[in-house]
Amino acid sequence: ELGALAQELQELKKAEDYYKKALEIKTEFNEPIDLARTLLNLGNLAQIQQEIEKAEDYYKQTLEIYKEFNDRYKPAFVFHNLGMLAQQKEEWQKAEDYHKQALKIRIEFNDRFEQANSFFSLGIVAQERHELQKARSYYQQALDIYIEFEDYYKQAVTYNNLSIIAQLERDWQKAEIYGMRAVEIFRGLNDINNLLLTLSNFPNLWVESGDHTFIFRVAEKLKLPVKEVVELFKDLSNENAFE
Repeated sequence: ELGALAQELQELKKAEDYYKKALEIKTEFNEPIDLARTLLNLGNLAQIQQEIEKAEDYYKQTLEIYKEFNDRYKPAFVFHNLGMLAQQKEEWQKAEDYHKQALKIRIEFNDRFEQANSFFSLGIVAQERHELQKARSYYQQALDIYIEFEDYYKQAVTYNNLSIIAQLERDWQKAEIYGMRAVEIFRGLNDINNLLLTLSNFPNLWVESGDHTFIFRVAEKLKLPVKEVVELFKDLSNENAFE
């Protein structure tokens, strides 16, 4: 499809024009299933361009068609996207409701991997609402599935989030265990940006825990001299604005 090709090439305005032309044709020829797919594509495109209200409208039109044709599985993806839009608007209750609707469908159809994505999103929402126990539970459920599917990147992201939750709960031992596991995986994936993002939480952990031996364990994990890790912590603390 020309719209999808243009989108892949990051020619977003051209992609939108192609999708809208396809929308006209499918409406004229009364092809509702293809119409739903095009509305979904337009929703995705609007979401990429941060046009939240427009994306919401396209997604809701898509849901109406799925409902009309009793398609019970595909709405899960739309509910997930609506949940992400609600997160962008910081409408946390609405986000939770949408993600729970997506999760319910994914459980019904035994879509294990997508269940993990729903659990992860629900963890983010709970974390934003400072519901730490609930966030930890959702992240753990997501992590169990990511381990099952050997998705190392998502495992690492989830370990990092669990480390942050543990820090907020002042459980320094778990914060270290989770954080170190994230560091180990990101190093293995050679993902420097996410490695540094994970390490950015370590200076606060070092100070707040009062465990002066922590930095030696980090140095060992990174295979760096302790002096270099101390300098790294200083740089991360200064740059981040990692409060």
